[in-house]
Amino acid sequence: MTMRHGADESAALPVARVRGMSRVFGERRVIDGLDIDIAPGEFIALIGRSGSGKSTLLRALAGLDLEVTGEVIVN
Repeated sequence: MTMRHGADESAALPVARVRGMSRVFGERRVIDGLDIDIAPGEFIALIGRSGSGKSTLLRALAGLDLEVTGEVIVN
């Protein structure tokens, strides 16, 4: 996983960018190849069934889940 935190980049960039993020728990793949950009000031909602990866995505964005693969950049 690649993760960067900080405001050292242009304000025109997304506040969060995820590319190819995947997460596996044992044999269960809860996120597979996720790509998402979150723009400055944008509100998003995560909806889905239990076990679909909502909290996993939030934990990865917060830097708490270091077992995800792919690129996670949070400015």
